Amino acid sequence: MTTDGIGRTLSDSDLFGSLTQDDLAAILPLATSKSYQGGVTLFRQNQKLDTLYVVDQGLVHLTMGVQIWERGAVLTSIVSSIEKGGTFGWPALVEPNLATFAAETVGRCQLIEIEAPKLRELMEQDHSLGFRLTTNLVNLVADRLRATQESVQSLRAEDLKEHL
Repeated sequence: MTTDGIGRTLSDSDLFGSLTQDDLAAILPLATSKSYQGGVTLFRQNQKLDTLYVVDQGLVHLTMGVQIWERGAVLTSIVSSIEKGGTFGWPALVEPNLATFAAETVGRCQLIEIEAPKLRELMEQDHSLGFRLTTNLVNLVADRLRATQESVQSLRAEDLKEHL
C-alpha cells in the first residue's frame, strides 16, 4: 500500500479522522500497512502492546476470556468487531500498555500499524496534536463502552425472557 493509501485510511478512521493534514503528515512516517490471513491472533489479553492498529480492509474481533468457575474452563466472548476505519490496540498509547482484550483477524485483513512509542513521543512534543488525539481516544473508548453496555443489557434481556 502506498503512503497516500495509508494517509487516506488514517483520515477516514475513527481515531485520526478529525486531525488536520499537518497532524496526519506527522503521523504518516510511523505507519505501515500489513496483510494478514484469517485466524491470526494479533495480541492476547494482558499482553504488553507497542502497536496501534487501524483496519483498512477486513474484520478483527476483540475477544475476552471469561472463566465461569474458579477451576472451570475459560470461555472466549467476542466483545467487539472492528471494521474498516476502526482503531484498536489503543492501550498501546496508555500506561501500562496492557491489552484489555485479545485481537484476532476474521478472514483476510489489511491493517495499518502505527508505532505507539513514537506516536506517544510525538504527542508529548506537539501538545496540540496530543490533546486532539487524547480527546478522540477518550471518545472512542466511551463509544466502545456504551456499545458493550448495550450488548450486556441485550443479553440480560434475553436471559430474562427465557425465565418468564
